[in-house]
Amino acid sequence: MTTIAPSGQTWQMYCGSSPVEIDKGTGLLKGAWGECLVWAKAYELQTPQWSSDPEWAQNGPAGQAAQAAMAAGPQSDKEFIEQACDNLEKACEVATAMGRALPIINQVIHRG
Repeated sequence: MTTIAPSGQTWQMYCGSSPVEIDKGTGLLKGAWGECLVWAKAYELQTPQWSSDPEWAQNGPAGQAAQAAMAAGPQSDKEFIEQACDNLEKACEVATAMGRALPIINQVIHRG
């Protein structure tokens, strides 16, 4: 959450003032938190050696973004937020495998 978002702010600052939202139609995390998770997943997909970086030793980029979203949302919604994060990660993996643009950010990512 300390890396820089496309807005120029840290992800923590960018997402911090935004509510954690779930798209009721798709079951995916959306809004600033969804954007954060998608960029984190894009990094994982493009950088296969990410797991050897000590910064990600405890949890990967997407996992850290998901944890932050779960912590930022209402405790009563934690399970729903976790599922929405999982759904969004899977949607990113499917889009990448099919050569399609990732959800939310609408960019095609190529595996590294």
